[in-house]
Formats: sequence, C-alpha cells, structure tokens
Amino acid sequence: MITSSTNFNFYKVFLAVYETGSFAQAGERLFIVPPTICYQIKELEKQLNTKLFIPHPRGVTPTDEATELYNTVKPAFVSIMQSEVDVQEFNASSEGVIRIACTTNFSTHYIAKYIGQFKQTYRNISFDIVKASSEEAVKLIKNRDADFMLSTLPLDEETLSTIFLETLSSTFYTTKCFAEQNEIKSVITVEQFERLPFIAIKEHAEYKKPIVSVQSFGAAWTLVRQDLGVSWCISQFLRISHASESFEFKVDGIDLKDYELKCAFNKKALSKAAACFIGILKHALKTKA
Repeated sequence: MITSSTNFNFYKVFLAVYETGSFAQAGERLFIVPPTICYQIKELEKQLNTKLFIPHPRGVTPTDEATELYNTVKPAFVSIMQSEVDVQEFNASSEGVIRIACTTNFSTHYIAKYIGQFKQTYRNISFDIVKASSEEAVKLIKNRDADFMLSTLPLDEETLSTIFLETLSSTFYTTKCFAEQNEIKSVITVEQFERLPFIAIKEHAEYKKPIVSVQSFGAAWTLVRQDLGVSWCISQFLRISHASESFEFKVDGIDLKDYELKCAFNKKALSKAAACFIGILKHALKTKA
C-alpha cells in the first residue's frame, strides 16, 4: 500500500527490482546507481517492517510479501502513469474554448478563481462566458453552444446533471460615508429603510420603489459609491470586491432570501476540457468539506 509516510520513489524502485530481479538492471532502467537502489529498498523494508528480496549470486528473489505488495502497487502505478500521460498530451495538443452560461451577476466572480487555477495547467484553453437567462442557458447546453451553466434558479431539466457549489447570502448595503451621514446602523427599521433612496437590481426582487434600476451588481455599486443611496446584493460579491468601502446592514422586518449556486451540464456532451474544469470544481468542493 502506498502511504503518505513512504517515499513514492521507493515504490518505483521496488517495482523495477521486482520486474528485473536485479539491483543492477533496476538501476539501468531508472538511471540510478546500484548502491542507491540498495539503500532505497532497505529503507522501504524498514518502513514496511518486512523483508522484500533475498539476495542470490545472479540477483535477488522476491519474498511472498514482495509479491503481495507488487500485486497491490503495480495497478496503482499504471493508473498514475497513464494519468500523467493523459494530462501531458491534453495540455500539449488541446486548443479550444470552454463556454459557460452565467444566469447571475455573481457567477462570473465565483468562477474567476477556478479559471485561474485551470489556466495554470491548460494554457491553450480559452473561455467564453455569456450572460443568459435560465431558459436560454438550458437551450445553449442542449444545442451544445455552452458546456455548462451557473445558476441560482431551480432546474427541472432532467437531462442535466447538477453540482451544488455554494449558498449565496443576501444583504443590504451602502458606503460607510453614506451610512454615517444617514445614521444607518447594522440593523434599521422598515420606516428608516423607506426613507432611504434605493438602487435596485432589475433581475431580483425590488424591496421598495427605486430611484433607479440597473442590470448588475457592478452597475449598482457604481451609483452607490457616489453616495446616491442604498442597494441590495449578494454578500460574497460585496466582500470580494468592495469590503473596505461598503457598509452592510439589515432591515428589521425584511427577510432576505439565500440562493443556491449550482453548476449544470449534460455529462454525455461534455468536451474533455470542460470535464477537466468541472473536475477542478468538484475537487475544490471536497477540499472545503
């Protein structure tokens, strides 16, 4: 068994010695001098607390324990080596586009860091991110004009697989300066809220009559930062982009809803590049758990 406490290279040396029956031939295969081969085998035997090879005049003979270890380790190494080859071939030859349909303004902010991670390995792949409604995004995936979508809306489409990414919380906010000038505390009453000028996001619920409606969180922030009023947005967006300038508050009597951000795709129609990208998302979720 390959364990975290055992040097990976020890197993590589073990496999070479087992298959060649000789420290010298194993050294030739791995371009390592025989004394180093001998040392690494002894270290492996010490860590596993078992004898792996018995010397004889023409080389070494594996013990029963060595044979059992070989049958366990060899398939794992074959899988690892094949994976390395696949990644190298994909990275060297793949040129294409991963197309993402985002149905919320926050989706692009969420996906940005994972695009950065992906590009470190797969430099030849580019991204095309389009804004679409939920219905439009599903249609894009069905027509193979998008590889996957990010959405906070319920999806009844049975042909799509979904991955839960994150719970998005909502907040009211303004600038710290505007909050101080208008005596806005961390919690205010509905009556206080009604007296404040409100900048609304069109695609979401309007909590009161706005002085202006815009299409995105970014556009709302452009107005809010001019101390024109208060607005609503996803908390994660605010904390990523404008934490130092903004002031969040609640309104007693108004319960803001949370949203579940999901990734949806047709696994039967995924390109190899898109499948790799979704693999990065899944790994990140496991790491967070």
